[in-house]
Amino acid sequence: MVRKGDPARSVADLEGADIAWVDPDSLTGFRAPRAAFREMGLDPDRYFGRATFTHAHDRAVEAVRSGLVQVAAVDEELLAAEPAPHELRVVWRSQAFPSPPFLVSRDRPDLLGPLEDIAARPECLSALGAEGLTASHWALYDPLGEIIEKGH
Repeated sequence: MVRKGDPARSVADLEGADIAWVDPDSLTGFRAPRAAFREMGLDPDRYFGRATFTHAHDRAVEAVRSGLVQVAAVDEELLAAEPAPHELRVVWRSQAFPSPPFLVSRDRPDLLGPLEDIAARPECLSALGAEGLTASHWALYDPLGEIIEKGH
């Protein structure tokens, strides 16, 4: 994403732009965009100008908003929760990814009850942009392995 008045309309317009990445371990703020750029034939380490790690999605948004960088890769759910999203514009979207899971050890079934209690209180999840919890399966996350590897 870029500031609303930025002339960039696509990734092709961002060559040489200073970029804010979230964190080397972030799927949506680093790994997935880098993997996608490589699939486009772009080397993200050479295509963009100066790269900065902000270590938080909201800090990456603020780096763009303040003009510290021209572009940032952030999770769109976080961007939608921004107090002034109208100041920013998305120029590229990745594919959709499953939300990170809450994991509960089989040795701690007593933790399922408190998680269900949280899920029953929408205000607890709304700050995360979530509407509830649902059972998941590892297979849902299998496709992410290749993306994570390509995006290093």
